Parts: sequence; structure tokens; C-alpha cells
Amino acid sequence: MKHLFTALSLCLLLAACDMAPSGDQNVETALTLYDLEEYDAAKEELKIAAGRSLTIYEKADVYNMLGNIADDQEELDSALYYYDLSLAEDAEQVTAWVNKGIIFRLKEEYDSAEACYLEAEARDPNDPELLASMGALFLFRDNIEQSLAYLERSIEMDPSLSIAHRNYAIALAMDGRFEEADASLKMAVRKGYKNGEVTQDHINELRALYEE
Repeated sequence: MKHLFTALSLCLLLAACDMAPSGDQNVETALTLYDLEEYDAAKEELKIAAGRSLTIYEKADVYNMLGNIADDQEELDSALYYYDLSLAEDAEQVTAWVNKGIIFRLKEEYDSAEACYLEAEARDPNDPELLASMGALFLFRDNIEQSLAYLERSIEMDPSLSIAHRNYAIALAMDGRFEEADASLKMAVRKGYKNGEVTQDHINELRALYEE
């Protein structure tokens, strides 16, 4: 009789697990809301997802998405918090290390940014987004040679990555290679970069300085 109750309890437990709501649907809803730029609503869906079981997505993915939303809302400390939660779930991923590095760069904490990028590089030295971010970091450190090298590798790894072409345009302009910079920015726009006019203004400002 005892074994019967044990088996029955196990069946009930499994049935309860089957009936437990999955967080995957919340993630899907959050992605739709994010595309609509309804960031607060997307954030709430992701927080619900983080507390539920997941099959399609990983919890590290959910925290990464929460970090991205915080970044979009310019809540940089909150973004770092979520990227740390993501890394606590999976320290071997590249995405959260790169994203965390970007936040430190935005905070002008360049040593911390580089440390994050190096963690990502140790895991995947050929990740195109990492290489593009490293290129951007060296721009801020006025190391144009290093910046160009990383951005050229990024474009080689993924020619469709618009931000790499954009960053490459800035690096070329800072190196005084304005015709190449204009061409690279045009490529970035063709690949989907949205702020081409702002970047072109920046290139033109650099051009004017060189012509003085």
C-alpha cells in the first residue's frame, strides 16, 4: 500500500509539472512587445519567464534580454545587474560578456570594458560582435591601428554586421582615409544601420579638422 501511495504521489507530481506554466510563451510575448518598443511590458513578461521553467530558451537568455532592455532605457547599472545574473547562469557564453563590456564602455570605464571583452575573446576569439566591440573600444582609446585590425576581422567573419561597417567608417575617418570611410558608412546603411546621417556628420567634422 505504501508503494502504491508513493507511485501515486509521483504521478501527481509529474502531472503538476506538466501543468506548470512554461516561461517560453512569456519570452515570445516579450519579444513581440520589444519589437513594438513597449519595453516596460516586455520587461515584466521576462521577469515572469525567469521564475518559470523554460524549454526553448535558457534562463541566461532571459537575463540577457532584460539587460538589453535596461540598456535601451539607459539604465546602465540595471543592465550590468542583469548581465551578471546571465553570467551566473552560464559563465561560458560570449553574449553577456560582450554586452557587459559595452555597458562599461558607455560608462567610460574602459579597463573594465576591456576585461569583459577579453573574457569573451577567451571563449570565442572570432565572434564578429565581440570583434566589432573591441574595435569600438580602441577607437575610444585613440588606438586606431588596433581598432582597424579588430574591425577588419569582424567584417571578415560577418560581412552583414552593420555596426562593424559603421565603426570601421569612423576608424577610417580618424585615420584620415575619408573616401574609404564614406564607402564603409554607405555599406553599413545598406546592411541596416539606422543612424547613417549622424555618423556622416561626425565623419564630415573629422574631415573639416583634417582640412584646416
